[in-house]
Amino acid sequence: RTTNSWVYDNTVGFDTNQAGVSSALNIGLDLDGAVGDRLGQYDAHNRVGGAWEAAVRMQNCRQVRFAYLDVGYGQNALGEVVTNTGVGMMLSNSTDCTIEYCRIGGSGGGIAMENTASNNIQGCFIGAPDNDPFKPLQNDGPGVLVVNGRGDRIGADYWPQNIIAGNRGNGVELRDCAGVRVQGNHIGLDEAGTAVVPNQGHGVYIRDGEGNVVGGEAAYRNYI
Repeated sequence: RTTNSWVYDNTVGFDTNQAGVSSALNIGLDLDGAVGDRLGQYDAHNRVGGAWEAAVRMQNCRQVRFAYLDVGYGQNALGEVVTNTGVGMMLSNSTDCTIEYCRIGGSGGGIAMENTASNNIQGCFIGAPDNDPFKPLQNDGPGVLVVNGRGDRIGADYWPQNIIAGNRGNGVELRDCAGVRVQGNHIGLDEAGTAVVPNQGHGVYIRDGEGNVVGGEAAYRNYI
């Protein structure tokens, strides 16, 4: 368990020449019971590749801010793409955490959340929103999956919205959720909102839930 720690500017799953070691890791970064930790900063991203269960796992965490994470993004020094077999980010049994300004792609799925409450995902590129090499790669599953979430929020009003596009599953999938808000996102569109980059499943898919909100007035509108 950690409290108010800061983790930034790490390269995980790569050797010192930035040549990734594919499938070398179970979990790239693993947090259990963290409270108030901060991971990543604008000019010092954490970068993870080659994980076969999850690039990042957060469980039993509170008030953790995870920002500026690069998963399945770009190329290594040899010009190779270093992907993850597992999900990009896994969050479980956690509350009041924020995931923002992350680039998550090239994984089995984007962000997977289970038994969570009052967490926020905002300002992230999830999937392959366009062909820009500075954006992440396609995920093999849903962009964002929330199971048994309570009061979580995916997106933000006006800015910074999430760009959830080019995934091989649903853009956003909610299962057995209550009070989860999906607002202010571009789903199946590029960052500018002018080009279609479809997810291969539904834009937003909800199975068994109560009191969830998708969109709203202009500030909360999704573009799907």
